[in-house]
Amino acid sequence: MSDAGELEAGGPDLAGRVRLMVVRLRRRVQSEHARSALSGVQISALDSLSRYGPLTPRELAVCERIQPPTMTKLIASLECDGLISRETHPRDRRQLILRTTPAGDQALAAAVRETEAWLGKRLAELSEQDRAAVLAAVEVFNKLAGG
Repeated sequence: MSDAGELEAGGPDLAGRVRLMVVRLRRRVQSEHARSALSGVQISALDSLSRYGPLTPRELAVCERIQPPTMTKLIASLECDGLISRETHPRDRRQLILRTTPAGDQALAAAVRETEAWLGKRLAELSEQDRAAVLAAVEVFNKLAGG
């Protein structure tokens, strides 16, 4: 099918190409995270806590779209590394509130800098026209992702 046909149909060829691009880019970014002290999942959880403020473990699991048992392990690893703290919920003493620590904020900032530096270098290799296309695509992909 031609590119024009894919655009008209918005069909499986376009969806497949987008899916494959997302998978490949995600893998590439994760390989860059592998060099970082934090995993991609840890970075994402720290980012959610940084962005949305203190959250319960359940709220964080919803943000990260992971199951509670997986979240329990993630929280334990982040707390063990001193990147988050747990506090008793002020209104419901049965619940916990998670928040980033200063060390967690620093680790997140370093991971983001590393990833953005790598991605910035790749983007700088593109032509101005390609960078403009990427910028336009980012806005569209944010709509698709619900952001």
